[in-house]
Amino acid sequence: MNRKQQIKEIVDHILKLNLTHPTRVGVSGITASGKTTFANELAEEIHNQKYMYSLLLIVIILV
Repeated sequence: MNRKQQIKEIVDHILKLNLTHPTRVGVSGITASGKTTFANELAEEIHNQKYMYSLLLIVIILV
């Protein structure tokens, strides 16, 4: 299964929840691990399936 298929599978799972309130998806990982890229790909797939979405990125740096 390639990355695009994995993203689609995750989005399908999220949309099948069919919740009546906004759904939040958290993405965690170390610096430069691809969190923003993953979030953008997720948002693109949700958009491709004709659902409305908002993308909010919060970066937390622990020192």
